Amino acid sequence: MTLKDTITSTPNPLYAAVGVTDAVVAGLRGIPSTVRDLPDTVRGLPERAETAARSAWSDAGAAYGGLSDRGERLIGRVRSQQATADLESSAKATESRAKAATTTAKRSATQTRAAAKGATTSARRTAGKAGKAASGAADKTGR
Repeated sequence: MTLKDTITSTPNPLYAAVGVTDAVVAGLRGIPSTVRDLPDTVRGLPERAETAARSAWSDAGAAYGGLSDRGERLIGRVRSQQATADLESSAKATESRAKAATTTAKRSATQTRAAAKGATTSARRTAGKAGKAASGAADKTGR
């Protein structure tokens, strides 16, 4: 199986990405001892680099599967934590409140629009009646 086949046949590349991150963090914990041994390591570096590159290519498919499994386990642990359940519950409650606020705002806007329209219509009628009354009064006074 080629590396491409292995990568595309894995169920979820996200698990592999999480697994890589976890492996890098675990590797970084051993850096202080590696720094002490650095001069001896540098001498054999060219041969070791070539060997490592060849074996890395052949092991990449297996490593990808292992990292995917590791990431899946880590995500499973995070999903099963109480903090995650609390966060989901809080998010659902917030979503519900946001929907309720939206509904209330829409209703208020509709009511305000209707009230404004009614007030405009009433003002127009009153102005029309006042205009007629003023015109009638002016006619009576002869002006």
